[in-house]
Amino acid sequence: MSDMNHNNNEQTDFNAVSGEEKLQALRDLIKLTDNHLTQQVLNIGMDPHEEDLIRIEAWRALGMTGSSALLGEILHTAAQLVRNPEEDEDVQNYVLQTLALLPITETEIKLAQEVLEGVPTYWSKERPSLFSLHINMFLVPSPH
Repeated sequence: MSDMNHNNNEQTDFNAVSGEEKLQALRDLIKLTDNHLTQQVLNIGMDPHEEDLIRIEAWRALGMTGSSALLGEILHTAAQLVRNPEEDEDVQNYVLQTLALLPITETEIKLAQEVLEGVPTYWSKERPSLFSLHINMFLVPSPH
């Protein structure tokens, strides 16, 4: 048995499940410490062909990665999704919430400032307060 992060201590093969089963498996994740599992969840969060609700649940789980060796990749991917004007708004919102949960350094703070300064027209005109709220949560250094 591993600290596989799944409530029943069994690792789900996310490639072998879909729909409700995949959604439930993501919801059952309580901690992400295994790099292979974290990579699978990150792949789900990045996949524009996945259902938005499943992608959102993947980003919720990624918010629990803490000190994963994949933290840099998660932050980089999150920045790409947030900057993509074609990305689903709900997914972008949850990605921003996930960023607020992850341990950050000065580099990530600079990344957030770059995102804020390069806000797509969509965000700056239609949803300035929501976007600013998420970015401000990200800019506040974590006590870690």
